[in-house]
Amino acid sequence: MEWIARGLVHFIASDAHNTTSRPHKLRPAYDVVEKEFGRTKAEALLVENPLAAFEGRGLPHVPDISETPQKKKWFLFF
Repeated sequence: MEWIARGLVHFIASDAHNTTSRPHKLRPAYDVVEKEFGRTKAEALLVENPLAAFEGRGLPHVPDISETPQKKKWFLFF
């Protein structure tokens, strides 16, 4: 999720080779991305950019890369 927020993810896809014994199940991923980042980002990462890559076209949605990582919370247990 941090990678998506920082603009480091261009698409989310499956390498499923067989829809009967190894089907792709990307709907849950789409739902999570849509909930966290909105429908536009979900469509870009899971539909439009993967299709463009498959067809050999340039990506229609190229995110801006954020140089600032989100703060990590560190918990130390003794």
